[in-house]
Amino acid sequence: MKKRWILVALLMVVLLASGIALAKTKVHFVAARYHTGITDDYWAKVASEFEAANPDIDVVVDVIDWGTLHQKLTTMIGAGKPPELANIATIWLPEYISAGVAEPLDKYMTPEFKEQFIQSLFDITVIDGKLYGIPIAVSARAMFYLQDPLEKVGMAPPKNWEELLAVAKAIHNPPELYGFGIPCTTWEGEAYYAYFLWAAGGEFFDETGKFIVDSAEGIEAMQFLVDLVRKYKVTYPEPWAINRDEMQKVFAQGKIGMFITGPWQVEINEKENPDLRYGITLIPAHRRQVTMAVTDTLMMYKGAPNKDAAWKFVEFAYQDNYRLEFDVNEGMLPEKKVVGEKIIEDVPYLKTFIDLLPYGKFLPMHPNWEEITGEIVKQMQLAYMGEKSPKQAMEDCAREVNTRIIIGF
Repeated sequence: MKKRWILVALLMVVLLASGIALAKTKVHFVAARYHTGITDDYWAKVASEFEAANPDIDVVVDVIDWGTLHQKLTTMIGAGKPPELANIATIWLPEYISAGVAEPLDKYMTPEFKEQFIQSLFDITVIDGKLYGIPIAVSARAMFYLQDPLEKVGMAPPKNWEELLAVAKAIHNPPELYGFGIPCTTWEGEAYYAYFLWAAGGEFFDETGKFIVDSAEGIEAMQFLVDLVRKYKVTYPEPWAINRDEMQKVFAQGKIGMFITGPWQVEINEKENPDLRYGITLIPAHRRQVTMAVTDTLMMYKGAPNKDAAWKFVEFAYQDNYRLEFDVNEGMLPEKKVVGEKIIEDVPYLKTFIDLLPYGKFLPMHPNWEEITGEIVKQMQLAYMGEKSPKQAMEDCAREVNTRIIIGF
């Protein structure tokens, strides 16, 4: 036995002396690229520091734009080469669970590790009693507004739909300034509908699972948005041709008076136009006050080969100093308790968004949500372009979803 170990040791010396490296465990992590432009460098730094502490593991990080992330993950899974880890939209989880490719995390997560998190953030990633994801980016949505135009017309930030229309009409002065921004492409176009659907008192699904955007509240929400675009003409033109990320830059340039987005807009404003005078307020209410709460998720894929090494990377990457850096620089809300306390101390404006979380609603967790959102956006665009009435668009949307996508209603 002793001779065998001596031979192994000699072999390792020979391999190292000849420049042949021993094979390392490879962890493939697909990260989502966020809004501020620092995502790539951030994950490169974390991976590098992890590898320095764990020389037997290589972390390969692919940072992918949100617009193509779902498709690229689908391609990897279809080719039988899923990554160990991926940063996904939480609403995709049911799809992956239904397809049998999501790895439950219960056996990896210790009680001590889990206790560090704000526990309510796990509510939507525990499905059928199993934990499938860890919150990796938390946000709530609010309305940003330019202070100068509102002060010029002597009006306060709007608190409800009627005031939103009044303020938009008062400050709208194209092409120098557009009253309100409505982005509507396949990149989060459905989010704007959600803000107004929920404020009207509506929901996407009823208790039986039927898709009900053709409800009175659903049609009312779409009618109000279309009226802003077509009847009153107080929005940035052609909402079907601009996505949220593009509109964020237009707002930072001072060309849109009001716009709904997440806390990362502060960092965009600082980068694009540090002298911009703006405020942050609640999304205008109608029958109820509401915002959209969002948590993106870190998940593990069942078919990947090196899950134990991947979990070692997870525990390393979720150290407080790394999560504080990510949340502050990406303009996100904290997922860990200690980080939350530090953020409020260091970045006071984020407290506004943290205070919004009690009004938060999550988009539906449905295995076909990606396809459903495509149908919502298509019908919204047709209504904005005047090719359908808001009522017809929402009735067609509900029928298509119920009979073609989820089938059974």
